[in-house]
Amino acid sequence: MSKQRVALTVAHELAHMWFGNLVTMEWWTHLWLNEGFATWIEYFAVDYCFPDYDIWALFVSREYAHALRMDELKMSHPIEIDVYNPDEVEEIFDAVSYQKGASVIRMLNDYLGAEVFRAGLQLYIKRHQYSNTVTTDLWRALAEVSGQPVQEIMSTWTKQAGHPVLSVRLLPSADNQSVGLGIRQSRFLADGGKEDVPTYWYIPVTVCRADDSSAILSRALVPPPTAAATPTDANHTTTDAKCEHVIPLSAATADTSVRINPGAVGFFRVCYHPTMLPPILSALSQHQIPERDRLSLLDDHFALARAGQCPLTTVLDLTRAYTGEESFSVWSVLAKGLGHVRVLLQEMAYKAGDEEVVFAELSPEEVGLNNLYTQLAMPVYEKLGFDPKPEDSNNDRLLRPIILNILGRARHPDVISKARQAFDVHYTSVTETPEGQPQENLISPDLRTTIYTLCLRNGGADVFQRLLTLHDKATMHSERVRLLGCLGASASPELIERLFKLTFTDYVRKQDRYHVLLGVTGSAAGRRALWRLVKSRIGSLPEELATLVMLSHVLKGSCADFCNMTRHAEVKAFFDAHPVSCVRAVNQALESVKINSTIVQRDFADASTFLRSLVDTSS
Repeated sequence: MSKQRVALTVAHELAHMWFGNLVTMEWWTHLWLNEGFATWIEYFAVDYCFPDYDIWALFVSREYAHALRMDELKMSHPIEIDVYNPDEVEEIFDAVSYQKGASVIRMLNDYLGAEVFRAGLQLYIKRHQYSNTVTTDLWRALAEVSGQPVQEIMSTWTKQAGHPVLSVRLLPSADNQSVGLGIRQSRFLADGGKEDVPTYWYIPVTVCRADDSSAILSRALVPPPTAAATPTDANHTTTDAKCEHVIPLSAATADTSVRINPGAVGFFRVCYHPTMLPPILSALSQHQIPERDRLSLLDDHFALARAGQCPLTTVLDLTRAYTGEESFSVWSVLAKGLGHVRVLLQEMAYKAGDEEVVFAELSPEEVGLNNLYTQLAMPVYEKLGFDPKPEDSNNDRLLRPIILNILGRARHPDVISKARQAFDVHYTSVTETPEGQPQENLISPDLRTTIYTLCLRNGGADVFQRLLTLHDKATMHSERVRLLGCLGASASPELIERLFKLTFTDYVRKQDRYHVLLGVTGSAAGRRALWRLVKSRIGSLPEELATLVMLSHVLKGSCADFCNMTRHAEVKAFFDAHPVSCVRAVNQALESVKINSTIVQRDFADASTFLRSLVDTSS
């Protein structure tokens, strides 16, 4: 991952030569013209230079999926947002300006076509070089080249917060000889709520066969229900009185199974009618769905479950169709979705006020979740092995640490044993090799974070001290930061407190402190300790961290995973009494707590039954 990260970072900063330097935003409202474009171009450039990286799959799992998750909060904001004071400026350097901005650009590039889009960008840059621009300047240039009403379409994406969910169903004709696709759009909210005043978009939609993403059945622009037709009406689509938009599929029959949004290009969620899912899942089981589409199908279902539009047990059962999945990007989404279930299980184990308890014994539900993890990951582990191999592909190198971390958290004995052996050899080499001599048998940099955290999570004060020693002997700053982030993996209150005391000394640089603080959020004990630290240091914390963005991450990390309304009231009362500059971050954390509480109340009785049924399952 380090090579990819370096390549992406270099490409991002080079992109600012055009988007930021040669052409500069007029005001912070248009920050996305700098950062959204630089984020999109970093992937475009790396894909061109290193096609073997399959970098667009990483974009979907990291940028696109993260942008959707942040944008589905009520406390999201439009891409174009009015900015009135300096604190607001720093707060909008976020997933909306960067990742959503890049995702919307990617969607527009696909809708207009790459050649037309590039010609529009060339016109925009030549026309406005050495000057300042607003978003409408970009739309005007793209409209001139494409002949499309770009501003009318795209203002629904940049001037409104949020994104849609498309509820999709097949509409066969009376004689079953033809079929249409019925689509209803509404704003997707993570809490499952509805807006008082509906938000609508012009939505580019691509329809393909369920078992073949390259078999395109239709490309259409779905208009807002308030619009009589699309601006060009090129596809002769219709909107009925019930606000359901119908796309005719002339090449399909009633027996044709379809999917929408191949490649996860459109910035929206998809909720299929239950009758459409069986052929899609059949195609999934027969390995007929490409990587990015497997990823978005899974991520959409996790999101729909969070919002109460799909039972959580349905999604947990769906994950079993991904047994043996070999894509790093798909596993990133799978691990994040199941990881949220684990976090809620951990949080539920704590009673209000029960701050110091560390649960050595797992609940039956977490044992069942571990068995599910093992079922999904073991086929991949058996193929990859623990140790890196010379013939590993780029995907193998990225996937191995995820699989080891998953199995380590599931307490797989072979993984934990091998991690300890590798750590012992690595530590001996670093500490006992004479200065100037080459150190041998070191852990691969790709695996160090995983092995360090596994060993500390399953160790004690001796491992903690060894990690400190490795930090002190490290000659590269990246390795020191890596070790600082791993020191919080222990759930021991004593070690966490020791770490916090160390953090606010000269031992840790100001700009590195947030790595340490966020490192403790992998356990419920760590999150509780961080929340106590935030409450005790709220007066000094803004000065003790390097930036407002870092403070925002720490505040959210300390409380956003709580899952009951008692905690919600506690957090709200605290920040009401101790206001901070990063108001948006606090409100997003409060919204997350409320969503978690709803999920627990609504879904966890059935989820508990499902997970307990896996307790005796070992494969």
